[in-house]
Amino acid sequence: GRRTDERISFEAFNERSNRVAQALLEMGVKEGDRVAIIDHNTIPRVEVEFGVFKIGAILVPLSWRFVPEESLYVLRDSEPVVLMVRDEFVQGIESVRNDLGFVRDFISIGEKREDWISYERLIGSASGDTPPNPKITEDDLAMLIYTAGSTGRPKGVMLTHRNFLAVCAEGHA
Repeated sequence: GRRTDERISFEAFNERSNRVAQALLEMGVKEGDRVAIIDHNTIPRVEVEFGVFKIGAILVPLSWRFVPEESLYVLRDSEPVVLMVRDEFVQGIESVRNDLGFVRDFISIGEKREDWISYERLIGSASGDTPPNPKITEDDLAMLIYTAGSTGRPKGVMLTHRNFLAVCAEGHA
């Protein structure tokens, strides 16, 4: 992804990820639903990740390097109900949007776009309170990442909350 000099406090980050969680709940996203995102490694990208985790939904991050047909393949396979896209990649998704009937809500991160919900407007109107605690365990699915190998189509790799906890624990050992 692109390097950024943006900074955010943990307190502000927690509140903004709570806003993502609350906004997704208000949109009807439920525990176990998939939420896809195409973005660089930005602060909103991580806000979305934590917001999705906080409500027990499953994040599907797509590579910003994908051509539209590759994104379409992953989206068809994972069937997210919400798709969040960095504005510079919206045009590519628009080219395959007619094949994305399972996506209920399209959210643009960055500049405002016609027929897309604005990320900043969406979380700006949501509550920053802690979302309701879903009944999830460490073994529940947290993220579905697609990895391309030498054998053709990308394959979905399931990561649980325990996988992320293990990474955090190793980082502080």
